[in-house]
Amino acid sequence: MPGKPRKWPPRGEVVAVVEESASWDEVAERLNIPRTTIQAYCRRNQIESPASRNHVLVDGEHVISDDVAEWGDLEKLLENRGLNKTEWRILRARVNRWQEHDQLRVDLEPVGWLPRPARSEGWKPPRDRASRKVKNGLIALMGDFHAPHHDRDLFEMTVRWVRDHKPERIIILGDLMDYGSTVSRHSKTGFEPSIQDNIESAYGILRALKSASPGTCITLLDGNHEARMQTALESRGLVPLAHLTRADDPVPVLSTRNLLRLDELEVETVDNPVKGGGYEFTETRVCDGLVARHGHIAKTGAGASVRTHVERLSRSIVIGHVHRLAVIRVTQWPDGVERQLVGVEAGCMAEIKDGLGYASAGAADWQQGFAVCQVLDDRFTVDLAVYTKGVLTWRDWACR
Repeated sequence: MPGKPRKWPPRGEVVAVVEESASWDEVAERLNIPRTTIQAYCRRNQIESPASRNHVLVDGEHVISDDVAEWGDLEKLLENRGLNKTEWRILRARVNRWQEHDQLRVDLEPVGWLPRPARSEGWKPPRDRASRKVKNGLIALMGDFHAPHHDRDLFEMTVRWVRDHKPERIIILGDLMDYGSTVSRHSKTGFEPSIQDNIESAYGILRALKSASPGTCITLLDGNHEARMQTALESRGLVPLAHLTRADDPVPVLSTRNLLRLDELEVETVDNPVKGGGYEFTETRVCDGLVARHGHIAKTGAGASVRTHVERLSRSIVIGHVHRLAVIRVTQWPDGVERQLVGVEAGCMAEIKDGLGYASAGAADWQQGFAVCQVLDDRFTVDLAVYTKGVLTWRDWACR
């Protein structure tokens, strides 16, 4: 037999209880009606939910308020916490007071957090005589742009250098993108462009370098900042999305390669030789006897970090990561035979005055510029292109 129909209180009484309550659970308890049942009734009768109204619940000395007048400047609150207001939607704010203690709780949800590939506007690398592969043994190694925080003046001069010297190869040593605390656990203030700004700016850098010398081969290494994207996806419980691939391509859809359209730009990437390993193990051969990595060891003073890499690997190496310029030599004696190794720290292409929020403003021991390797038969030399006081200098070439 069907049960007896529920005897509902007058609609006005239900509305009053909903208006006075802080949640559906409280409404259900006060009316002695199951939560889902009262929610369905309110939907049928067009009664707003508790969360959509301003209400104050007083329980002894505990106050929960949804009164907008008590919220204060929520956008300023987001800014103070290093959050970009354009990337977060405020769902609800509540002021809690208990005795002399105040607490503001703000519930947020990301707005368009997931990145999308850079806008290419249909651009493709030039296809003319200038696009023929260059063979001159000149290799530029530059990194740590931290786009969109790269130094625009330095980059403009670097593009001019590339146009003038047409290097055979450009190796970007990682941290092309910054990916600040919008995707990282690291908190910064004042240096928080959107995720898409990082991607669009990095794409623009690669496109400008390719346009300056179409015949130059460009190789891109991931650094610890590029690695932040996969880590952020996984930490947000989006593991399947972090590893989502196309049917015919094992590379994740949200990888650097896809987000920056590297295949379209004809920019090479380097596979990690260690299964499950991070950027620390990824390297590319520069020439016989010299490799390049992003680097992961940071010590005080120019040259100290790369020395540690050289001594641990017993190889000549160029690194980025530490934002310093240095060329050092290390002599080892394996089996009593002299062997000289070279270590290079390739500086940075980022702005350095304010330390990007990672180092104290005005105290960052960083240098701007890049390294240049000249391959001569079975030998190589490495020197530095140095940017200081608004001038980029390499050997007898200078640009201001």
